[in-house]
Amino acid sequence: KNFVLMKGIDNAIFIYSQSRFEALGESYLKYDITDVEAQRVISEMISYSFEISEDSQGRFVVPQALKNFATIEKNVVVKGVIDRIEIWSEEVHENRSTNKGVNELMKGLSRARQDV
Repeated sequence: KNFVLMKGIDNAIFIYSQSRFEALGESYLKYDITDVEAQRVISEMISYSFEISEDSQGRFVVPQALKNFATIEKNVVVKGVIDRIEIWSEEVHENRSTNKGVNELMKGLSRARQDV
């Protein structure tokens, strides 16, 4: 199986299946080429994408450029999030974690959905 690793949000590394990554790329085509901010984000994320393959034991190597981006030095946190896997530096993940309850987080998600 082939996967794509790329820069994610908040210094996480995102892992997508090849087919999901291609669909993501298609969705980026919806942004106007004159939308400078969107094009910067797309360029930054796509230019640091790496296709990887697992070895016979299901392992793969994270490219050094992505380790540097995610400030991974030792321990990591791996999370499944809907259509991707996220890899975090343990320290970054702990600093990012929130003490908000689920109800409060859901309110923020509802507000974000209304803006779409």
